[in-house]
Amino acid sequence: APSTTSNRKAPMSSQTFGPLYREHLLLNAVFEDPEDGNPPRPATYPGSMPLSFVREGAFLVDLTGATYALLHGGPASQLAGAAFCGRTLGVWECAFEPSLTGDASVNAIPLCLRTGDSEYVLLDPTDRGETLVAWLGFLASLEQDGCAPYAGTEVESAQGMLVPLLLCGAKARDVLADYVKSPSDLPRPGRVTQIKLDSILCVVAAAPLPHAGVDAFLVFVSPAQATILWRSFLSFQEVSPAGTVILDQLVRQGLPWGEAASSLGRVEPGQEALSGWGLLRPGSDFIGARALSGQR
Repeated sequence: APSTTSNRKAPMSSQTFGPLYREHLLLNAVFEDPEDGNPPRPATYPGSMPLSFVREGAFLVDLTGATYALLHGGPASQLAGAAFCGRTLGVWECAFEPSLTGDASVNAIPLCLRTGDSEYVLLDPTDRGETLVAWLGFLASLEQDGCAPYAGTEVESAQGMLVPLLLCGAKARDVLADYVKSPSDLPRPGRVTQIKLDSILCVVAAAPLPHAGVDAFLVFVSPAQATILWRSFLSFQEVSPAGTVILDQLVRQGLPWGEAASSLGRVEPGQEALSGWGLLRPGSDFIGARALSGQR
């Protein structure tokens, strides 16, 4: 069975372009300039569909090069509970989870998948993702007066493990349903499952997007089979490849918090906004709760 931690012994080096790099070249993609040794990401493709196509078909995005990290180890669930102010996830659930600092400003709002009792997968295509990873690493290493509450928790890049693909749009569920025996085999929004798409075993997460009006699936596939699945998805007339330009538009326009999540400046949405977005759980058991409750 695949795991989101597969292929640990073959991490992606700074010189590797990702398993689908040649596929993007074949499609004549225009690439972004890579940063900090990350794989270059396709920005656009010739003749790519406009954003409105999401209402008619589905976009396929290779998320290699986006912030893709693992939080794992014994007290990972305790660290996640402190670091994120969204709902507490059960195993095989996913949600967008804001991470706040002590003054209630937002580090990032990644999609968080809980794939084990002590394992979380974090995906963030925005520029705030690296800030999140640094913050989680800081929390994991906290020690005061001989007490290290999260000792044994690790935060590491998942680049070079399973390849994350985003299939998003009005036809996304119909396309995936063509690969399984019954459409009911596909995960509901907010759920994660292991499933075979034809003969390829994948981890599939259905992102909860109640405000967007379309489905969004994260499909995690082994690097060895990523090209097969990529080409298979693109064989559907309803599916168009998309790069970071469309992805940024999807985030900013498809999510109520998209502008905040994509901003590089200080972001303080406040308690009312976080609650209105459905991203704030009751209680005060997370970092930033005191400052948040004091905001008017």
